[in-house]
Amino acid sequence: MSETDQNFADRISKTLGSSRVVDLPCLPSGGPLDLLHLRSMVAELRQGSAAVDCRLQVSAESWRELEALAAELRAEGEEVTPTILARLLLERGVEALRESRRQTG
Repeated sequence: MSETDQNFADRISKTLGSSRVVDLPCLPSGGPLDLLHLRSMVAELRQGSAAVDCRLQVSAESWRELEALAAELRAEGEEVTPTILARLLLERGVEALRESRRQTG
């Protein structure tokens, strides 16, 4: 992270009152390469460990975004649902948190 990015992260962290900042892996930002990245992450998720069936609530805005991403991937032939994408993002966030705790703990 560059010094400018670190300063920005520090300001945001202080403003939000956070006790630590967790770096996240590259997340989709809307370009065509992002869809390729999502496709590879979905394939990786499908090869992973068994899942636990649980119910999570997300905002309507987040769900619409997941639906739009899933539709884009389906248009390219990928069999994916908004639920799979939600799981993928959750798994990546937990993985980043685990890695952060490992580095600081």
